[in-house]
Amino acid sequence: MSVAEESLEKLFEAMDFLRKEQRQPKVLLNLRLEERLQWTTDIVSLERADPFYWNSRTVNLVNSTLDSFQLEEIDCSRHVLSCDVAWHWFAENPPFEIEEISKTRMIPVRAITWYWFGRFGQPYLGATAWGQSAVYDSTGLFTGPVHPILWTCVNAGDKLSQRIKDGELHFVGYTDERTELESRILMKWVVASSTFLRQEILPVEKTEVSRHARKRIEKRGHKTRTIQVVQLRKTHSERTEPDENREVCHRYQDYRGWVRGHVRKQWYATLGEHLPVFISPFLKGPEGKPIRPRTTPIFSVTK
Repeated sequence: MSVAEESLEKLFEAMDFLRKEQRQPKVLLNLRLEERLQWTTDIVSLERADPFYWNSRTVNLVNSTLDSFQLEEIDCSRHVLSCDVAWHWFAENPPFEIEEISKTRMIPVRAITWYWFGRFGQPYLGATAWGQSAVYDSTGLFTGPVHPILWTCVNAGDKLSQRIKDGELHFVGYTDERTELESRILMKWVVASSTFLRQEILPVEKTEVSRHARKRIEKRGHKTRTIQVVQLRKTHSERTEPDENREVCHRYQDYRGWVRGHVRKQWYATLGEHLPVFISPFLKGPEGKPIRPRTTPIFSVTK
């Protein structure tokens, strides 16, 4: 099985797990009503989700830019997302970990789903982080079924730093309460990865599953889907042409310098709203001047 096909296999594994657990009386006794409703939302989102596979380098690129996305400045809008419902699988490198307080350990986030849903006529953006909490004694690696470990959601029109109150829609983890910090990291990952995909900074390659994988999936009662593999391409720098009629900033008169990648809000007239856009690193300064070396990395992307 390829790593891309693993993304689809784990999506169906998560869906089957929730469906099975919903029929377990002992499990239902330990779940509040809000959690049961959230599980139903997760199942519906998995049924509709576009599957994505992220390798280690693409995960590291998104992580290196998270601090540029200020949730207090970004409105919750359907157009923030690159697609309405998505499943993102991280086979090689979990983007972050979530503390399981009851067992004092950190659970790697193996997948993230985002979804644009509605409740009582009010649209909202929701996100779920998925993990595996069983551990192999010999290796220490996490295994077992993929299940939700963190939920967060924001009403349309609110800032992404806000949260829907507990009771309206639940955003408490599967086994224990999550911290606000972890919820913010999850929402930052959603908006950052969505921005990159929406701008096609990280292009995707659509991949069909193999014949054997298709038969295996269909045997379990599921329909195969096209897998979108997120890639990392070389960033092109902007060339600044000299303009004799424009005064050059004193900082860049004698040399050219790299401007670090950053986020800004851009007005989209066709949508009637501002959306975050990521400005890739570029060279600034007069053409032909020496390039001043940076003391900090433009992107912190490791293999």
